[in-house]
Amino acid sequence: MKKFIPSVFSLRKLTCSIGILLLAVLIGYVGLNYWARLNLQGLYFFNWGHETSTEPVSFTVGTTTLKVPKNYLYQKDLMRGGNVAEFSMEVLLPEFTPYNDSLKYEFDECRGHCKRLNITVHKTYKVPGNWLDFAFAGRLDHVKTSGNGSGYRDGDGTEFGLIHFSELGSKIDKVEGYAQFHPNGNVAFFYECSKEGSVPSPGCTGYMEYAGLTVKYYHHRRYLANWQEIQHKVLQLLKSFEQIKR
Repeated sequence: MKKFIPSVFSLRKLTCSIGILLLAVLIGYVGLNYWARLNLQGLYFFNWGHETSTEPVSFTVGTTTLKVPKNYLYQKDLMRGGNVAEFSMEVLLPEFTPYNDSLKYEFDECRGHCKRLNITVHKTYKVPGNWLDFAFAGRLDHVKTSGNGSGYRDGDGTEFGLIHFSELGSKIDKVEGYAQFHPNGNVAFFYECSKEGSVPSPGCTGYMEYAGLTVKYYHHRRYLANWQEIQHKVLQLLKSFEQIKR
């Protein structure tokens, strides 16, 4: 029996086929990677953007319904409203100005917190006792309570009319807290702020409750001294959007 000896032409044809196959695999891999990157960008970058329309969008979070003009929103996938777990709004301090094209730099291009105030509204989860106490128990459990039985936490004195906590746990040395308490000692309002000089644009995040919802908002630290005005305006804004059931 004769041994099969491939011709030079056959070898070249086989090599060419393998080369084409490898090239197709490479093109497919690059294409798939590029598609994935575009989709990630679509999920992250392309999902954000402001509108000038004042058309109201209805959100139901838990049992509370709010109608919010579109120019307060910036998440494109939430522009249709509906039943949601949470949604966010954005305005400029100090006047709580919503988006318009003349303010595009402040809303979209200014680096850091700038004048932006971001407000997130989400459903309050059922927990034992007060939600804010539950949420921040691990941050405040090292703080001694006063000996008069009132349940107040002493902190490190007061600043801006809030009880100041210079450290929020031993592992967090760049964040400090500011709290307001109910007469029974439960947390009514809580701020956690980046310490001055710890980051290029230090910010503060405030937590409180409204109409059975948890409200979180954050802004540049330089507005900390105006916390009462900001808190009042956030509550007034939510109240103006809330749809009262009759």
